[in-house]
Amino acid sequence: MKLAKLLAALLVAITIALPTGCAHRLEQGGAYSQVDQAPDLALFTSDASYKWAYTSIVTVMQLEKDHRAMLATKWPNLKGECDKIRLKTQEIDLRWATARKAYLVNPVPANLDLLNRIAAELQRVNAVAITLIPKNP
Repeated sequence: MKLAKLLAALLVAITIALPTGCAHRLEQGGAYSQVDQAPDLALFTSDASYKWAYTSIVTVMQLEKDHRAMLATKWPNLKGECDKIRLKTQEIDLRWATARKAYLVNPVPANLDLLNRIAAELQRVNAVAITLIPKNP
């Protein structure tokens, strides 16, 4: 029950933290603007998508770690499954960082496509991570 309440609070916090639907324009000269260029909304969107999935995975993994002893009594394989997710997330994160740097140096559609594919891969890992959360601890 305690874990379910934590998860519910997390979902509410994530929902509040997400940008609203009206925010479709970025500030000129902001973090997503190169010198003398319009802000890069595509990079912002890709970053936001990646960050949401990454934060969600980290939260699930932290919940598992914080409640490991309690969860292990009912779900002995949970730690092993979470460890697989942790390793996969680290590997994806390294590829994301490399691809993001490549896009910043050369912002062409092919480099953006790679970023979006890596973000989608992390979202799939996130979907698996969320299923690991026991529904009735």
